[in-house]
Amino acid sequence: MGIRAGFPILVALAVVTGDAQALTISATSGVLRTVGGVEQGRISPQAGVTTETMDACGATTGFDGDFLVGAGTVFHRRLAPDQNAGCYLSVGNNRIVSSSRFTLPTAPFGQRIDYIGFYVGSPDPYNFISFLDGNGTPINLGSYGVELDGTEMTTLPGGPSSVPLPTPVASTYLEFFFAAADTQPVRIQFRSENYALEVDNISWRFVPLSQNIVANSLVDAETLNVVATPAPGSYYSFVAMLAIGKLVVRRRSINRAFNIGNG
Repeated sequence: MGIRAGFPILVALAVVTGDAQALTISATSGVLRTVGGVEQGRISPQAGVTTETMDACGATTGFDGDFLVGAGTVFHRRLAPDQNAGCYLSVGNNRIVSSSRFTLPTAPFGQRIDYIGFYVGSPDPYNFISFLDGNGTPINLGSYGVELDGTEMTTLPGGPSSVPLPTPVASTYLEFFFAAADTQPVRIQFRSENYALEVDNISWRFVPLSQNIVANSLVDAETLNVVATPAPGSYYSFVAMLAIGKLVVRRRSINRAFNIGNG
């Protein structure tokens, strides 16, 4: 599969807030991606993202479960997303009820992820998307619960209408903004209770290291080690202990000199 670096293109977003302090879900048209003049679906409009493009058809890096990475449409099995002549992820190929998970890469210095986006083709009511934390627990998506289904995807402002195969429908680019520092998605879970859920161009963004440092901490620029900054009270206590220790050492030195002089 292909990994593509981010680029600074911004578009207007239609935003739906699940939890105003934790998560914002948006549906947008994204940005059309082409390779050699061939359309490859829609890609994230956000800056600073890394993208799994599925360009290496058939590769399985990061995925598990029942899925296929391939191109084209197979009637009553899968429908290629709009404007996508390349490969994409299809969940639900060998079994009607199936799921697949994509494990997000780990940041070099442990930064959390604050954004995930992907291109979804013809979402149906039996398609589901959720996010899992490091313990495998689904992350709460506000008013949507722990899963976003195909009907909810299509009713987001800017989302497509879902119609029966084989009529093509407008696909959509879904964007998830995780604002809360304690919300750390590690895996994306794609689930379908019928054939199939089609996804392409999965993007994610790590929080810049400068924003990922906890409060009351300093960073050694050379080693990038986080060093705790002592609170004022602890600092004064430390200074007092040094002063007492210094007096004790000085007194012992004086006593020792006196004893030697009177020996």
